[in-house]
Amino acid sequence: MDLQAIAGGAFWSLLGFLALAIVVIVLLSKTVRYIPNNRVGIVEKLISGRGSVKSGLIALAGEAGFQPEVLRGGWHFFVPFMYRIHKVFLVTIAQAMAIEEQVRAYGGPQFQLVQQVMNRFAEAIQASQVDVVPKINMTGQAGGGNLIESLLGVLLSDRVGELVGVAPSTPRDPSAQALRDQMMARITRPNPDPK
Repeated sequence: MDLQAIAGGAFWSLLGFLALAIVVIVLLSKTVRYIPNNRVGIVEKLISGRGSVKSGLIALAGEAGFQPEVLRGGWHFFVPFMYRIHKVFLVTIAQAMAIEEQVRAYGGPQFQLVQQVMNRFAEAIQASQVDVVPKINMTGQAGGGNLIESLLGVLLSDRVGELVGVAPSTPRDPSAQALRDQMMARITRPNPDPK
């Protein structure tokens, strides 16, 4: 073998090793981040010469902490080891309004609370294997009232919302109602000319 071929092979091996090392460093440092289009990225600066946020939650003067910018979907490039990106679902105003309407359609927060409590109560009864149906004596009189019967009575009554401080129906926020009306007007307005 000639010395030139060995030196050329070593050069390409070294070059391949360096390329692999660069790729590993980029991946470990999270220099390049991808945000899907149905999410947004909240930027948290880990290191800053200005120190950390003194008051509040958002770093408005370039300090370390949560930054005011929100990243949209796509590829983003960062200084290595300086930022952490928190990917969260994108919730639009229309989605938030749809969720609110679903909560209202299913009885509002009072129904949601009763449903959650009843589910937990049913799980507890199932786990403890306690008889839920009262036993009847031969004389036809019901057995004495117990804790489970009392809890079922309270949960099935209309007063459960009052007991936990949930209003039966919450009026809509006037600014949210105005925004809702404005959006509905735009949606229902006929398109004058599709050209």
